[in-house]
Amino acid sequence: MSSQSAGNEPPTNFASSSRGPRAHSAPGSLSDSVELVKFEVLSILKDTVWPWRSTDTAHDLIRTIENASSLANIPKDNNHIQAEHRASLERFIVVMENVQSKLKGASNTYKTKKKGLRRTLEKVTEYEERSKCKPLLESCQAEVQDALASLPDQWNHEIPTGTVYLRVADAGAAC
Repeated sequence: MSSQSAGNEPPTNFASSSRGPRAHSAPGSLSDSVELVKFEVLSILKDTVWPWRSTDTAHDLIRTIENASSLANIPKDNNHIQAEHRASLERFIVVMENVQSKLKGASNTYKTKKKGLRRTLEKVTEYEERSKCKPLLESCQAEVQDALASLPDQWNHEIPTGTVYLRVADAGAAC
């Protein structure tokens, strides 16, 4: 099963996605890792025929990821990302990798989009598994929203400098 749609190409600058991005070992930028894991999760979500009771939840998760303002304009240079935001991005990548793993398992159950008699027969045999899908998607949604909440709404592309200490005596004079 391929997690890529026809016509959709993975973001550039990425090697094979078979091993998945790893925030702690990826040689590229965190921005590239975020884009890759985002692409892979969205591909699974869009290329899977979710049970009809779960389609709204799947679409909500897609919208959450696609419309996340905190994922726009992440600096390409890791040195331009403040340490606390770097840790939040690494956590986001790990969360998305876990979500990707869960979705991949569910996607294998529900299969990618197919047409015809074979897909109809598969849908009939999957009936009992459908009730497990919506809670899985809801938990993925909650995990992604929690990870997004720790990211800044906008990214500052300036190189962070060292901490500036202001003496109390100087602070009083400045006021």
